[in-house]
Amino acid sequence: MTSLQGLGSGVIAPALAGALYVVTGLLGILAIDLLSFLVAVVRDRTPSIGQQFRQLSDGSSLLSKDAQPDQRTETMDPALES
Repeated sequence: MTSLQGLGSGVIAPALAGALYVVTGLLGILAIDLLSFLVAVVRDRTPSIGQQFRQLSDGSSLLSKDAQPDQRTETMDPALES
């Protein structure tokens, strides 16, 4: 099944790229590429829903450079604390 997915994307991606090239031209493809890159950057820099609701004990912002997203200051479920 995995090889079928890889084969499908290997066939569909060039066909889709060719169709987009005919419709939008090179400038359109570059614009789509830039737009997808910007969406990825914004998505990567936006905190997840869990981080938005978590309260940090020191009151610092989740977006500040001082906040470490890998280090949790408290757990949401008291049963998980040990």
